Amino acid sequence: MPEILRGVRCGLEPLPPGIAERFEALHLEITSGAVTEFADAGADTELFAEATRPHLGKNWLDLPWFFAEALFYRRVLHATGFFGEGPLARVDPYAQAKHAELTPSEGLGRLSKVLEALADESQARVQQLLLASLWGNRVDLSYNVATALGAYQGDAASDLLIDDTGIVVERLTARAGKIALIADNTGTELLMDLALVRELLSLGKHVELHLKAQPTFVSDATREDFVGTLACLERTPGVLKALAQALNAALDAGQLEVVTDLFYTSPWHYPQLPEDLVRRFRGCDLVILKGDANYRRLCSDAHWPHTTPFSDVVDYFPAPLVALRTLKSELIVGLSPGTSERLSAEEPGWLVKGRRGVIQAWLP
Repeated sequence: MPEILRGVRCGLEPLPPGIAERFEALHLEITSGAVTEFADAGADTELFAEATRPHLGKNWLDLPWFFAEALFYRRVLHATGFFGEGPLARVDPYAQAKHAELTPSEGLGRLSKVLEALADESQARVQQLLLASLWGNRVDLSYNVATALGAYQGDAASDLLIDDTGIVVERLTARAGKIALIADNTGTELLMDLALVRELLSLGKHVELHLKAQPTFVSDATREDFVGTLACLERTPGVLKALAQALNAALDAGQLEVVTDLFYTSPWHYPQLPEDLVRRFRGCDLVILKGDANYRRLCSDAHWPHTTPFSDVVDYFPAPLVALRTLKSELIVGLSPGTSERLSAEEPGWLVKGRRGVIQAWLP
């Protein structure tokens, strides 16, 4: 967290005096102080105030992990005056890092290679794009270990620990219906997600793309990131411009819908889904849930035995789902007996390196 805070500050300098003081206070608090209250004009201020009350006065290292992360990124927005009327109001504090990935040598180049290699047959295309969407999750600007693997596409035989691709492809290509994709990172990952979305639209699906309502976790995708990504694709001739044109046409026709909800930047887990999202998901044929943090929230960020059946953990969810996630935390369920022990012997740290992935489905 101190490293991320320093990076954000450097990207925004020179800082106005009041904002510099809030950055210094937050740095001191997370490194040597205790959790304090904050107040601003955000729509989620009271939500965080309620969640923080039981932890006031505690050292940050004593907080539940996901709660500490969610609170930290919310406090960064408070420090910059994101919800106020000052010079950094509504300015994404991570924009500089995000934009660096939308270049021909980074995300745009990776996406071009994926699109140019697509098969002619529909199911094969969906399978290719599911894998591209999964491995795109490696590029995470809040986690340098995984970002280093960003250009590495993975080997399905050894790196894909749980592979439900076959039944997921059947579900996605079977009939028209509604699909929700809960996005994770912008940049490479969002580009791969949009290629998958375009393919689903071509199959007659109605697609909801769920994005963050405000900046968090450095590279998490917001509505503004989506708009900026589409504009970047439109300026790039060839297959990338065609992708943008197809997505814009779907937006205009109402076939593609962008959804934001404050739940996605809250400290709550998926068993605490608000009723508006529960209603949305109940109408879906499938929910595609992206990324490590979403997987942790799906599993209540708990240390389940690794062989616990996925269905035992997620059967509360209001719709069939598939998790596309590269491993960046010490949490996984649904492994066959002996797999965890073998991987621990072969590659210590396999749970957190971002190399391994899952396409893990619950289709009741």
